[in-house]
Amino acid sequence: MITINYIFIHFQKKAQNTIGLFILEMVILLLFLDFIFFTLQIYIPHEHNNNLFDFYVDKSWTIIFFTACIIGPFVETIIFQSLPIELVKLKTDNILISIIVSSLVFSIAHFGVHIIDMVLFFMSGIILAWSYVVNLHKGWGKSIIITYFIHAIYNFIHLVIILI
Repeated sequence: MITINYIFIHFQKKAQNTIGLFILEMVILLLFLDFIFFTLQIYIPHEHNNNLFDFYVDKSWTIIFFTACIIGPFVETIIFQSLPIELVKLKTDNILISIIVSSLVFSIAHFGVHIIDMVLFFMSGIILAWSYVVNLHKGWGKSIIITYFIHAIYNFIHLVIILI
């Protein structure tokens, strides 16, 4: 039986590999989650929250790119991964609680109309929080940068897919 500790050790070993490979693996994992949840949406009809799309209406490609792929992921990495995890770590050494709190904050901030959206963002939040935690041994700044790149590359690929 796979335990949380086993999974954590597995990802920590992955994080010790080259940073580029780790980032690629995490982006692929996020895209795989997207595929699963978008497939579910075919069978479970629901309304989409169009706030994201409304924001991008009449915006230039430069603004869209910088907000979705540069500024957004950096700010979100600080606010939704680093800050909650570091604050929870002040109260408890339980990494799982830190990751769950971070993921909840991430999913609430990306709130959609349907539970499927919340679950997708919660799962994505787990991957991003986990990426942050397993790279902390490299230093706080490197952990933020690695998590930021995972989020930024994912957003870029997602943005290209949506806008095509």
